[in-house]
Formats: sequence, structure tokens, C-alpha cells
Amino acid sequence: MNYDMTKPIKTLAMEQDVFDAITDALVSECENVGELIEKLDEMLPDYIAGNIIDEVANEQWNEYWSAKV
Repeated sequence: MNYDMTKPIKTLAMEQDVFDAITDALVSECENVGELIEKLDEMLPDYIAGNIIDEVANEQWNEYWSAKV
């Protein structure tokens, strides 16, 4: 994960929480990124903003599947 040091530390911490929750097994059992986002939203605490979950999930989804091709 690349860190943007212009972001507040709280945002970086939330991004890291989302990143830590994403496993290869979790991604591989989802049929699309929307399903991954839904599962993460259910798993993670409410204080993590939806846009952060979306952003990190999309990055990791693309990274996972581009490595498989």
C-alpha cells in the first residue's frame, strides 16, 4: 500500500485497517468488487468511512486480479 503523507494520520490509520482486513481468501470468494466492499463494510467498525473502504477495496481488488492474469 502506498501512503500519501498529505493525508491526516486518522485517514491513514483507517486505510491500514481496511488493508489489513483484506486477504487473498476474502477477495477470491467474491464475484466482484461490490461484494468485497459489502463484506468489508459488515466486518469493519462503523468509524471507518465508506469512501475509504471503497478506495482501498478497489485498489486491492485490482492488484489481486492483475497478479492472476
